[in-house]
Amino acid sequence: MNITQIFLTQLFTAYAVWLVLSIFLIVPKLNQLSKKTLLILLVIPQMFRYIGVSVAASPVVTSKNIPIELAQHIAIGDWLTAVCAVIAFILLNTNSKLAITSVWILNIIGFADQIMTMTRATEAGLANYMDAAWYVPTVLLPIMTVSHILIFYYLIKSKK
Repeated sequence: MNITQIFLTQLFTAYAVWLVLSIFLIVPKLNQLSKKTLLILLVIPQMFRYIGVSVAASPVVTSKNIPIELAQHIAIGDWLTAVCAVIAFILLNTNSKLAITSVWILNIIGFADQIMTMTRATEAGLANYMDAAWYVPTVLLPIMTVSHILIFYYLIKSKK
C-alpha cells in the first residue's frame, strides 16, 4: 500500500467507527438530554480545532514541502472554528439569547471550512505532507465531522 492508500484506509475506518458509535451510543444518549446540554457536549470537540493550526508548523510537524497556502488555510480555518466554538460554549453555558445563533455560526463556518479543506487537501495530496500531523485528519477530522452533522441535526430537529 502506498501512503495515500494507508491514509485513506485510516480515514475511512475512523469515519466508520464514529458512525457506529453515533448510531449505537452517542445519539441515544444525546436524545435523553436537554437541547442546551446536548449542544454544549457537541460543541466541545470543535473547541479542539486549534490542534489543526499545527499543520502550519512546517517543517516541525508537517513536511517542509507542504503547500504553504494549504497549510495556512487549514490553520486559519481551524483556529477560527475553535474560537467560534469557545464563544458558543460560553454563550450556551450562560443562557445567552445569542447562544443558538452562535452555534449556527460555529457550525456553518466550521463545516464549510472542513468541506473546503478536504477538497483542497485531496487536490494537493495532503497525505504526502502530514508527517507528525498525520493524526489530525485521521483521528480528529472524523470526530469533528460527526459533531458538525449532529449539531445540524439537533438544530434543525428543534425547529420542527
